[in-house]
Amino acid sequence: MNQHSFYLADLQPLRQHLAQWGQLHEPRFEPDGVLRWIDTAVEDVFQWTDGVPLTSLKPFFFAERETVFVFDGQQFRSQLPSVPKRVFFGVKACDAAALAVQDRFFAEDSYYQSRRQAALVVAVDCCHPCAKGFCPLTQSGPCVREGADIVLTPAPQGWYLQVTTEHGQTALAGLSLTSIDDITVSQHRQATEQQCLAEFADLSTLETGMTRLQAGQVTAQEWETLAVQCLSCSGCVNLCPTCSCFTTFDVTHADKSIVRERVWDSCLYDGFQREASDHNPTATAGARTARYWFHKFSPAFIPTQGRLGCTGCGRCDGVCPTVIGARSVLTRLAHA
Repeated sequence: MNQHSFYLADLQPLRQHLAQWGQLHEPRFEPDGVLRWIDTAVEDVFQWTDGVPLTSLKPFFFAERETVFVFDGQQFRSQLPSVPKRVFFGVKACDAAALAVQDRFFAEDSYYQSRRQAALVVAVDCCHPCAKGFCPLTQSGPCVREGADIVLTPAPQGWYLQVTTEHGQTALAGLSLTSIDDITVSQHRQATEQQCLAEFADLSTLETGMTRLQAGQVTAQEWETLAVQCLSCSGCVNLCPTCSCFTTFDVTHADKSIVRERVWDSCLYDGFQREASDHNPTATAGARTARYWFHKFSPAFIPTQGRLGCTGCGRCDGVCPTVIGARSVLTRLAHA
């Protein structure tokens, strides 16, 4: 790529330019007080927020329910989704990192990729910790590391912009930008990250719990004790930006056509791994809970997914009706 670091006094010209490339989606507080991803008009002012939206980008690329193919009695027909171009403006580091995990998992999935290739991700470095986040522990923040096409960083009287992909550079074509030295921007981003890290509460307890999990020191009985409180509501997996479990089922219609659909599933459900012989390798709630958190925090998955399966966004703790979100689990493992 050519020059990829710039200074902006105002984000509005950038938003106006990108709105011509695709529909803007930004995090906004709705009347119920919940931060969500919504379609926004370019005339709206970008709202800076420290927290993450209730949902991540996952539903936009990995559909909660979709048709895989249709069999009309004579032939199978598949059709990729018709996807408009979309700009996701204001993505936080943890969600950008999670998107990179999904990109690798669904690298050969044409349904996911058709949506992904029609999207532009504009991420924003965090200047302050969010309420439940612990991204430093999972090395996914507070500054953006991967998963974004363009990265914005608050700067004195404006913003610094770094283009990180060819896709991002193409989207910026025609926009007048003030170039700035790459080293200057990189140093500013490092300083921003160090300042943000200094504001985080002590994460050593969470680190202790994660170390015990990674070392295989958590007993089966400890997992069973934790799992007693799991309601199998799937709230954590639905909001988790990296969860990718799914199942398929066939629907037969009156005209004898068969539609195969793919829908989200949860490895915390009793039947997720049950085999045709009725053998279930995770028959107990504790075994399923152990499997879930092992997938989130074990380095064994790094070769395939590129990083830990948890990006420290904190959504699971916010949605769990009991106390077995990531923070809670790691804290309890540390004190066991």
